[in-house]
Amino acid sequence: KRIRNILKGIKNLSTDITPEGEWEEKLYAKAVDISDALGALDFYKEDDVRKAIDMLIELADVLDRFFEEVLVNHEDEEIRKRRQALLKLTGDVFERVARFDKLGL
Repeated sequence: KRIRNILKGIKNLSTDITPEGEWEEKLYAKAVDISDALGALDFYKEDDVRKAIDMLIELADVLDRFFEEVLVNHEDEEIRKRRQALLKLTGDVFERVARFDKLGL
């Protein structure tokens, strides 16, 4: 929900980014790794659904820490856009599993 709120009204964000700094790099790496791993799962299998949820929990932990350590809406436009793009990439990973906005989450 926090990602949606931050990105509300922002359009045309590229997810082709080069992260800078420890927490941008950690979040980017985790999001890309999980996105790749989700591609190998069969969501018609209960065990794979559980694996996907576990992966999202891992991603959420890194995302929470990212929010603690990083100011997304930085005054420098280049930094702000890069961080917003990183959040878009991360949100897209979550939405591969479920549309949390439709679930009221």
